[in-house]
Amino acid sequence: RYYRWLGEQSNYSTQSDYPFSHSAFLPGLELEWEITSQISLSLGAGYFKKSWEPRLTVTYSYGNDLGTDTLQQSFKREVAIVPVTITGTYILPVHNKLDINLLAGLGYYITDFSFSDETTYSWPNAPEQQNYQYTHSTAFKSSPGVLGFHFGAGLEIALFSHVSMSVDVLYRIAKVAKIKGNVDWKESTSWNQYQKSDSGTLNDQTLWYGRYTWAGTSYFRAAIDGTQPAWLEGAR
Repeated sequence: RYYRWLGEQSNYSTQSDYPFSHSAFLPGLELEWEITSQISLSLGAGYFKKSWEPRLTVTYSYGNDLGTDTLQQSFKREVAIVPVTITGTYILPVHNKLDINLLAGLGYYITDFSFSDETTYSWPNAPEQQNYQYTHSTAFKSSPGVLGFHFGAGLEIALFSHVSMSVDVLYRIAKVAKIKGNVDWKESTSWNQYQKSDSGTLNDQTLWYGRYTWAGTSYFRAAIDGTQPAWLEGAR
C-alpha cells in the first residue's frame, strides 16, 4: 500500500511483483506393520516446501541533468519441512474393499527456514559521484527441529491383492518456540574509480512474526533481529 501511494507522488514511479507463493511437495512414504487385523503401526516421511519471491522497483526523476535514481529490492523466503512420523491406525471395515482408518501418532519435523534480501540503489548522474551504486544483501538460515503429534481419519480402498489406495486427512500440532540463526551480510559502494566492499555475520538472530500498522492498516510482517522489535506488534 505504501509503495502504491509513493508511485502516485510527483516524479516517482514504482513497479512491484508480489507472487503469493510457490509450493512443492512429494507424496508421503510409509512402511506399515500389521499388528492385528484392525490395528497397524507405520513409519512415514514426507516433504513440503513453500517460497515467496517479491520484487520492487522505485524510480525518482529529477527532471534535469541529474537524471533518475533507482531503488531495487528483492526478497526470497523459503520454508521446507520434512516430517518423520510414527502413526497408529485403527481400521473400521465398511465393505470388503473399503475401510475407514482412524489415525494418531507422533512426529519429528525437520524444518529449514531460509530468508534472503538484496537492495540496490543506483544514480548514474549523481553530483561528484558519477555512476553511483550501492548494494546490500543479507542471508538468514535456521534449521530447528520440533516434536509434534497428529490425528485424523481416512478412507482406504483395496484395488488388488496387496495393493490399495488411501486418502487421509491429518491435523498436525507442532510449534517452533524460537527460530534462531546467523545473518550473513555483504555490502558494496562504487562510483567513478572508487569502490569499497565489506561483509560480516550477525550471530544469534531471531526470526520474529507480528503486526505492523501503517496509515491505520495492520499488516502481518516478519523481521530478523537480535532483540524483539518495538515496531512489530505482538512479536513472537
